[in-house]
Amino acid sequence: RFIVMDVANCTPIPGARVDVWQTRADGYYSGYPRQGDKRNVDTTGGTFMRGTQFADARGEAWWLNRSGSREVVFESASQTAPDGYLISVDDLKDLLVNGGV
Repeated sequence: RFIVMDVANCTPIPGARVDVWQTRADGYYSGYPRQGDKRNVDTTGGTFMRGTQFADARGEAWWLNRSGSREVVFESASQTAPDGYLISVDDLKDLLVNGGV
């Protein structure tokens, strides 16, 4: 569970669209050309490993984070936030305590 909030006044943003995606097992993202060490992998038009959630009236949205981290973009009717990063609590603890994930 996460809450989409307006940082200017710390209020939830109901109905905010949250796009979440991750790489597939070989490390490539869907929808992007020129990936990989040789820049020869093109997944343009692909939509694998992506999902969208809409925040409820309290600004809450849910995403099952089985492991690792996810890339996120938050969008409301009035603004789109830059790409963000969603990280699991366990990974965050490891990062803070041990300096790495």
